[in-house]
Amino acid sequence: MIDLNKFDHFFILDLANNHQGDLKHALKIIDSFGNKINSLGIKATIKLQFRNLKTYLHLNSINKKNKYIDRFKSTELSLNDYKKIVDRIKKYNLFTMTTPFDEDSFDLIEKLGIDIIKVASVSSSDQTLLNKVKATKKPVVISIGGQDIEKIDQIVNFFQTYTK
Repeated sequence: MIDLNKFDHFFILDLANNHQGDLKHALKIIDSFGNKINSLGIKATIKLQFRNLKTYLHLNSINKKNKYIDRFKSTELSLNDYKKIVDRIKKYNLFTMTTPFDEDSFDLIEKLGIDIIKVASVSSSDQTLLNKVKATKKPVVISIGGQDIEKIDQIVNFFQTYTK
């Protein structure tokens, strides 16, 4: 298991959809990040986002004109593309991180050997998703967005049981 406590500085470089659905562009970004991070001698991860668009997007809206849906569809990558991306990230001795936006994405986390899971603020109160995250026993970064202090305490308490 990765011990993030050993890092004096840890950088999260967010690839997300910046690859624009183009594998070559994604690899170019990773090469740029990888070379820079390695030259600086710091610890870092490149963060991806996983969504199964067939289940993530509502069937009634998938063919409608909408800038968000169009962006998701235009940046969709294949499993083989993600394998190449993860391999390239690991080539630079960087950690891999992903934000899973649906339960189907957890299969990709295991298939691709992702190191760290990032929970999006929109998912920070999704108990089903949090249970799946906790069950992986992987390091977790959670965005809490606009959660109130009571909800933040619940999240912290929930995850404290798996760090012991």
